[in-house]
Amino acid sequence: MTAPSASPYRDDLLAHARHPAGAASFSPSDPAPRHVNPACGDDIRLHLDFAPDGTLSALTHHTRACAVCTASASILATIAPGRTPADLLALANTVETTLGASDFPSPPLSALNAVRGFPARRDCALLPWRALRASLS
Repeated sequence: MTAPSASPYRDDLLAHARHPAGAASFSPSDPAPRHVNPACGDDIRLHLDFAPDGTLSALTHHTRACAVCTASASILATIAPGRTPADLLALANTVETTLGASDFPSPPLSALNAVRGFPARRDCALLPWRALRASLS
């Protein structure tokens, strides 16, 4: 485990925030529920498309949020396709458990490692994963 960084804004995290994978515009009438972090106002909506075999074919998000939340949503959109709903729930649980306790071993999740030392930023990073869990339940 590495020592917490002095800032959660590492280059790999900022790259996701600047060019988020899966970013999309949602119309006001889109039925995707909003998920909000009341502490900071981060706001995200997810849209999940499933293939006939039951795996996720695409995940798009409309995110009005800080760099950490936007980057986390981008990471989610990058690694979620091809997984089953059960796999996605397990992944969301792993992200929540790991982010509070240790480092992710490899990209793209390792971009979130510096967030571990900042409790308020952890909630920002976890919002997309919590939205995923809620969307699947």
